[in-house]
Amino acid sequence: MGAFCGVVARHKGKIIGYWVGFIRPHFHYADSLTAYTDIYFVDKAYRKSGVGADLFKHVEKVLKQRGVQKIFTATKLHLNHSALFKAAGYHETEIVFTKLLGD
Repeated sequence: MGAFCGVVARHKGKIIGYWVGFIRPHFHYADSLTAYTDIYFVDKAYRKSGVGADLFKHVEKVLKQRGVQKIFTATKLHLNHSALFKAAGYHETEIVFTKLLGD
């Protein structure tokens, strides 16, 4: 189906970061191919070196090659990575609320 997309960042062969997402038409705009970030990670030793912003720039390049027009990604408030996304040119567009249901 081509929906899965993964990108790995390496330094001297060692994995130091990754991005995993899914590509599909937007729920409300069927003509807009959209990428939804599922998970991303940058090794703690590389977080202040710009690797995170570089990783997302490379992800964007890969997604553009696949025809994606928009990427959605999020950060948790208790582990806020807003500075990373702002450095990579992203803009805050929504506030999302969640609630656990059940016991």
